[in-house]
Amino acid sequence: MKTGDALLIAGGGLLAWHFLGLGVAGNTAQIVFQGITATTPLTYTLNFVVQNVSNTQITFNSMSGTVQLNGTGVGNVSAFPNPAINIPGNSQANIGVVLDLSLLGVASDIVAFVQNPGQALNFEVIGNANVNGLVLPFDLKQSVTT
Repeated sequence: MKTGDALLIAGGGLLAWHFLGLGVAGNTAQIVFQGITATTPLTYTLNFVVQNVSNTQITFNSMSGTVQLNGTGVGNVSAFPNPAINIPGNSQANIGVVLDLSLLGVASDIVAFVQNPGQALNFEVIGNANVNGLVLPFDLKQSVTT
């Protein structure tokens, strides 16, 4: 084997190791719902924490999905930070995600809530996040009993 071939194989191995590490780091990202802030009556910011439990830095590129209230679609969530957010290994970052509510979806849930007071409000955010170029699905649920 020639020296050039050996260097090429070694370089390819190191490159594969590097990209494999990025993929593993992307798959170890955890997304946790933290709270909500009202911007306007129909626009809110959902606050999430993206946790990196790996030893490798990850890059949060984007997030989008839908919001359901008691099984009814009530809005759309999206976050497309520019520049992307780098999260060092073994740390976390707060991400604000815009929630645009659908007036029709919310109206039907308000009517149901008024007719049946005391029922649980079951929120679910379903979507995908782009971390390290990998599309990671998420399904976050929160229930509030009034």
